[in-house]
Amino acid sequence: MTTPSRGGRPPLSRRGTARVRALSGAAPGLRTAAGDDGVTPERGAAALFERLATGRGVVEIDADMRVLAEELVDAQAPRDGRDTEAIALAVLGVLTATRQGSTCLPLDIEPGGALSQIIGPIASAAECDRPLSALAAAVAEAARTEATAGDGLFGPPDSGRPLIAEHDALYLQRH
Repeated sequence: MTTPSRGGRPPLSRRGTARVRALSGAAPGLRTAAGDDGVTPERGAAALFERLATGRGVVEIDADMRVLAEELVDAQAPRDGRDTEAIALAVLGVLTATRQGSTCLPLDIEPGGALSQIIGPIASAAECDRPLSALAAAVAEAARTEATAGDGLFGPPDSGRPLIAEHDALYLQRH
C-alpha cells in the first residue's frame, strides 16, 4: 500500500524499505507479513508492526507511536515462549489509552471491556488472526507474566521498567 505523504511510495520501514517495495508486487505463494497472497499472516511483533506500517486500517496510531512501540518491544531481552504479538499489543494499547486521556490500560478480559475496546481496532488494523477475546487474554497474561520475569518491559512500581503492571492495569513509567 502506498501513502500520499510519501509521493505514492511504500512507507519507510525499520525492517527494510527495500523489502517492503520488493514484496509489494509479490508472486503468489510468497509469504509476506501482510498476508495479501492468501497465506496465513505471520505472527509476532515484527509482523504486527509491518502490517500496521502498511496502513491497512483506520486506527489512532501514527508513525511516531508505532516506531516507539516497536523500539520498546525490540529492546527487551529475547526469551523463548514470549508472545511478542501480545506484548506489542499491550505496548500499543497503553500508548493509545494514555493518548486518549487515560492513565492506564485496564487488563480486564471481559468481552466489550476497556482492554478489548482499545486493542480491538489495533488488532483489526494489524490483521491479527486470533479472536479478540483470545488476544485480550494473551495481552493480560503477557503483562502479568512479564512483570514477574524481571527482564522485559513490564515491572512493578519503582522497577525502572517502561511499563508498570499493577492493580490489574498497565501504566507508563513516570519519572
